[in-house]
Amino acid sequence: MGIAEVTLQKWSDIHDFGRRNWLFRGQRSARWDLKTSLERCFERESIAGDARTALEAELLREFMRTFHNYAVHIPERGSVIEWLSLMQHHGAPTRLLDFNYSIYVACYFALETADEDCAVWAVDAEWVMGEALEAMKQAGKSHAGRLQAKTSAEHETIAGEMLFRPPFVSSVLLHAPRITERLTKSNSVLFILVRVLYG
Repeated sequence: MGIAEVTLQKWSDIHDFGRRNWLFRGQRSARWDLKTSLERCFERESIAGDARTALEAELLREFMRTFHNYAVHIPERGSVIEWLSLMQHHGAPTRLLDFNYSIYVACYFALETADEDCAVWAVDAEWVMGEALEAMKQAGKSHAGRLQAKTSAEHETIAGEMLFRPPFVSSVLLHAPRITERLTKSNSVLFILVRVLYG
């Protein structure tokens, strides 16, 4: 499956794209690729591949060390997805991308501050999950069979293996176990886009 680019001529054309099992991300520039804030940080600061693992681990560790000063609920140390979603919520660079169940909300985020042609990315969630499952199997990930899991605990197990144990799987969609206020208001769900950030 490839990427198809569709240019809408009028607003009513958007109704043709609100498909079931699809996820949407609005971006204020049509020139931008799908990149996480962590990727952009690495590129902006010219951080080499061999230093990225240590830097990401340090960012996560420092956030975990100080978060108790600002919140009542403290996640378990092994709750990788929850910690990363909290970091994302507070503006720290992470490997997460916000996607939305609603194409209309994604359009709002694309148009809100756009000063040029903007874009809405549409992702077939079932296809991505199938590709991720195959990639995990080929990479020898022992928890590949749990990819279709529905519980937060199983998602955390998968995330822990995928994120910090090479080889890294290209992408996977996992729900954050707790939804932050920002996600609730925007009807968003955090998904992990795991690229080969290191090496």
